[in-house]
Formats: sequence, structure tokens, C-alpha cells
Amino acid sequence: MDSGFWILVGKIPGFLPGALFSLIGLVQLVQGIGQYARCLASRTWPRVRGQVCYATVVKDLLSTRRRIVDVYVYRPHLSYVYTVAGQEYHQSRRRIGDVSDWRTGRTFSTRKKAQADIADYFEAKLIDVYYNPKNPADAVLEPGNTAEARSGLFVGLVSSALGVGLLTLAVSINGCG
Repeated sequence: MDSGFWILVGKIPGFLPGALFSLIGLVQLVQGIGQYARCLASRTWPRVRGQVCYATVVKDLLSTRRRIVDVYVYRPHLSYVYTVAGQEYHQSRRRIGDVSDWRTGRTFSTRKKAQADIADYFEAKLIDVYYNPKNPADAVLEPGNTAEARSGLFVGLVSSALGVGLLTLAVSINGCG
């Protein structure tokens, strides 16, 4: 084989972390831009009346391999129902950026904080639901820009910057030819 090939292969490990972080950052950035665009679009979504089915706080044990003391977190969970064009929908997302699956969503260190987070959403309360006119199953209670939605942009930018920095370092250490 050509000796230039082996020189290039020898340099790949140095470039790998930078390339990996750049790729992850780019993917996260694209997803973050899409999520941010949905946030902005949700401000103009139509509104219908809905009803809270339930709002509760779930206590979960944080799992660790070597647990000396049990650590619990509290997760607010709510569900609501609404109707669009005669079709009934169920949803649990409050904002764009919230994770629909309550098991992976927002957590609090105390039950009191989690209860305060959903205090406005008690069972049977009538609420405004904002739905995506292109997909009525996609709905939120609090439209607009949220910190959760902006976090994807931030993570994407930081990962991309780290990747570019690592690539630049690899080039300066290994040279590019």
C-alpha cells in the first residue's frame, strides 16, 4: 500500500472526537432549529377549549449502581382532552420542548415544587388548548418560546463549537498533509 495511506490512517484517531462532536452538534442544531420554529409557529395555532383529565405528581427513585441513600425526584404529570373537527384528542404536553413521556420529562427535588408547577391544572378544569392545524394531535397549553425549546439550540451550538475546536487542535498537532 501507498505510505501516504498509512499516514492518513494514523491521523484518523486524532480527528475522530472532533468529527464526532461536530456531527452530533450539527444534528442537535438542526433539531433545535426545527423545535424553535415550531415554538414560533405555535403562537399562531388555533385555540379550542379542552379539559384537564388529571394532574398529579409521581415520585420516582433515581437509580444508581451503588446507592448509599435513596434519592427521589418528583415529576408533574397531567393529561387533557380536546376536540378538533369532531375528533377527540388526548395530550400531556404543556409546552413545545416538554417531553410528552412523563417518565423522562421535567423533575423536581420536592413534591411541593412539582405540585406548584401544575397547580393551575386541576382535574376537570376547562383550559385553552393550542393545536397544530396541520396535525391536530400536536397540541400545547402554553404556546410560544420556552427555555426547554431553546436548550436544543444551545446544546447544538456548544457541541458544534467543541467539535470544530477539537478538529482544529487535531490539524495543528498532526498537520493536514
